[in-house]
Amino acid sequence: MSVLALDTASRESAVALRTEAGGALLDRREVPGGDLDVRLGEVIAELLDETVHAVVVLTGPGSYSGVRAGMAAALGVAMARSLPLHGVGNLAAIAGVAGAADGERFRAVADAERGGVYVAAFVSRGGAVEQLSPVQRVEAATLDRTCRNFASAAIAGVETVRLAAVDVLAAAVPLALSRPPLDPAGLSATHAERPR
Repeated sequence: MSVLALDTASRESAVALRTEAGGALLDRREVPGGDLDVRLGEVIAELLDETVHAVVVLTGPGSYSGVRAGMAAALGVAMARSLPLHGVGNLAAIAGVAGAADGERFRAVADAERGGVYVAAFVSRGGAVEQLSPVQRVEAATLDRTCRNFASAAIAGVETVRLAAVDVLAAAVPLALSRPPLDPAGLSATHAERPR
């Protein structure tokens, strides 16, 4: 049994994987930014086989069109094959693989373009990660430097610990599968709140 996993939130590139339920990588494809609309379907077709029993998609935040293209593709595969569809926000996925020290407060960040970043604060406790704040969009220049920032893509003007997008997506698979399947009628992207 395997899982088809999609991350199309980054403008840099999209990642599609076939993994085991625990996240072990079986096969992978990467689509450079700008080729998503042309290549996503063929990449998914290359990864789909009779062993795929679930679909996982990162629900953003990120590239508006990228997130929606990935979610639509994941929903289409899940519906066509009668497979459960699971989702998780990409900042939660980044936090899950960050490897922060026990008790460390840190942030997961993603490029929001136009000088902004999507950000959420987390803490590592006893091997688990707890989200401390909602996802917000802030100006990169105002991001305080009091804790480490983890990201899966480069962000201009922000110092980050860069994690491989493939590793983030693979690690997101067991996290997503631990949650109930998404209701296709209520499928929605992760949105950023305005700072208070």
